[in-house]
Amino acid sequence: MPLIHVWSFRVTFTVTLIVATQLALTPTISPVIASWNDKIVHASGFTVLAFLADFSFPASRFRAAKYLPLFAYGVAIECLQYFAPPRTFSFADMLADAAGLAAYALLVPLLKYLPLLRRRWAPSSVEG
Repeated sequence: MPLIHVWSFRVTFTVTLIVATQLALTPTISPVIASWNDKIVHASGFTVLAFLADFSFPASRFRAAKYLPLFAYGVAIECLQYFAPPRTFSFADMLADAAGLAAYALLVPLLKYLPLLRRRWAPSSVEG
């Protein structure tokens, strides 16, 4: 993967983390329609974060060094929400975060077949 693409993913990953943190810690403007909808948002958000983290550091596979910091980020957000009413701490949200990370791990074998993404898993994944 060309180095310019790696840096593009890293910038996108950083901006996404900043935006997600801001959204997670500000009071909600409109009420959540249903509790399961919130869990879908958590799971899909963490699937996207996992994708961006994996592509930001293509020299290593998607293992604990990538998914544990993301899960810790989710736990930290939940802890901070406890102190940011009307937000609340939720174990169900952390479970949805973990499900999103697992979903990405399960999608990796399928993503390897997509021509646009295939280069990420090339033997020499980072090029100068």
